[in-house]
Amino acid sequence: MLKHATTYAGLDIGTFSLKVVLLAREPKDPVPTLIGFDLREIGGGVIGEVVKASFAKLGSTPKAINISLSGPDVICRFLEFPKMNDKELESAVNFEVERQLPLKLNEMIFDYEIIEAKGETDKTGILLAAAKKGIVEERVTSLKEAGISPSLIDVDSFALTNIFNAASSLSPKEPAERIVSLINIGETSTLLNILKGNELLFTREIGLAGKGITEEISRKLGVDLSAALKMKHQPPTEGGTEVAGIMRSVLGDLIEEVKLSFEYCENQYGRGVDEVYISGGTSKANLVAESFSEWLGIPINRWDPFAGMKMAPGVSKEELKAISAELAVAAGLALRTE
Repeated sequence: MLKHATTYAGLDIGTFSLKVVLLAREPKDPVPTLIGFDLREIGGGVIGEVVKASFAKLGSTPKAINISLSGPDVICRFLEFPKMNDKELESAVNFEVERQLPLKLNEMIFDYEIIEAKGETDKTGILLAAAKKGIVEERVTSLKEAGISPSLIDVDSFALTNIFNAASSLSPKEPAERIVSLINIGETSTLLNILKGNELLFTREIGLAGKGITEEISRKLGVDLSAALKMKHQPPTEGGTEVAGIMRSVLGDLIEEVKLSFEYCENQYGRGVDEVYISGGTSKANLVAESFSEWLGIPINRWDPFAGMKMAPGVSKEELKAISAELAVAAGLALRTE
């Protein structure tokens, strides 16, 4: 079935866990095949060794290994320029990057892609991603020490957009011009993207996420973090109302930040967000979707990053379903073939 396929690995290296997705791509088949996935805690381990252990479990170390960066050391900006040729645009971007970002060109690694400008037919829109060179080199070195060489480096927001667009194209059900928000609630930060059709209009990271909810439950109820984590996902029969109140308090702060982003985009583009798609480990808690729906007043959807994909023999659909919400970024990275 996969005689001529190339395998691509997506590695989402978070603060506390590693997520790995392996996708096989055949030359003339647009539909990828999921051949493996893994999620494991990093703990105090060396990243390279944790990755090696994951590949050992999966029984394969692909040549094409894609990673991503996120956090305060990664900057995503939307810029606009007058219409110009490619060479002029490259020079203009270099000038603007050095002018706007708090680093010199030789201190950062950046890339950009051309997007639609905000309703301006005489403008060129640019989506820029930049990171400190030292951060990139540190991540690459940590993997190379374990004999692993990344093929490309992306950013989480782009990877999340890629997999959502792929899942939508394989299982189309929404109008192409809809405006949606992708909200990936991680352990220490929440990634928020806003898309019009397939195009990313806005992205930001919010420093409120699952860990904050767990810690607040632990602090207020006097239980350890392990017990608090369990309560977050499965509120106890006795005391469940108290847990819900604590969760709603933290979620309220997060949703206020989300609202600010939605309002900004509505002011910029003249249209509000039609619906939200949530992912990330914390999104699995029932109260999360309920709270977002109640406070935002628009449809909130959980979604499957692997919708429409083929599954290799031996892939457990049951195990995948249990953690698929946490694998969205890794799946988006594994989609990248260049």
